[in-house]
Amino acid sequence: MTKIILNRFVDLVLVREPCSAKLLDKLGVKNYQTVADVVILTRAERSSHSPIPFKPAIGVVPAMLRYTLTKEEIEKYVVAHARCLDELATKYEEVVFLPSSSNDIVMCQMIMARMKNAYRAKIIITDSVDEYESLIRRLKLLITTRMHPSIIASRNFIPFLSIIYDHKQVGFLLQIGAKAFSIPIQQTSYDNLQLTINKVIQSYDKIKENLKSTVPKLQDALTTTLLHSVNFIRKYQ
Repeated sequence: MTKIILNRFVDLVLVREPCSAKLLDKLGVKNYQTVADVVILTRAERSSHSPIPFKPAIGVVPAMLRYTLTKEEIEKYVVAHARCLDELATKYEEVVFLPSSSNDIVMCQMIMARMKNAYRAKIIITDSVDEYESLIRRLKLLITTRMHPSIIASRNFIPFLSIIYDHKQVGFLLQIGAKAFSIPIQQTSYDNLQLTINKVIQSYDKIKENLKSTVPKLQDALTTTLLHSVNFIRKYQ
């Protein structure tokens, strides 16, 4: 039924990453185009004010996923973050938790409670999109389990590490050539997280250059497609 409706009554389906495109392909839907997530176009107002007073800082966006992970996996996730962040806190001035939901605040608190260097970490909560982006813009690097903070980091050319729990994250990473800097969430352990963090640090300059090359191309392609779509709709108004 989905195939019939989309092929017969919809002129064009825009999907935000290639993994979703494969799902449509399997359904037999042909009239689709792969673009980037629209968040990659949205750019916050630049502000001189920020709760992060200096660089470099390590940003962390963990996620509370009670229905995705077992209790044992949650424990490994918390311990892996706490141990790795303790190590990073000895090298950088500050670790900043940037939760994107109330549930994620709880996970931030759980990780901080297990850190030996928790005095070098803080949780910043904001409902302002502009302030949230200004915080990410000031980071040295970002460790995130949520997708949209990774998109915000990418459009500001901030290297990041993704912990993956959904196919849409994989799709976005494939679009920007950053799949190598990710971990499936069920495989989150101290060793795996430390290894991937070190990989990001060692490839830091290359990652920034890659983002500066790939992100504008995705933005241009998405803008062009959206403009064509809007013009197409206006013909029938």
